Amino acid sequence: MINIITWLLGLLPDSWFAHAEVSAQIAEYISYMNFFIPFDAAINITTAWLACIVAYFVYSLGLNFINAIRDIM
Repeated sequence: MINIITWLLGLLPDSWFAHAEVSAQIAEYISYMNFFIPFDAAINITTAWLACIVAYFVYSLGLNFINAIRDIM
């Protein structure tokens, strides 16, 4: 199973940001910005929010599908 997942992930292209370089001046300010804006927490919150939105849409789609089947019968 893991071999299949690894093979499927191997089909995806490499990240465009993997080779991005940041100049020394910007890298210095990023650490200061991270002190005031917790980017790691913002990423976690955004991921949780997106998971809730996806769950809502799946639930809504499921209800619509059940209602469509009920209307047919």
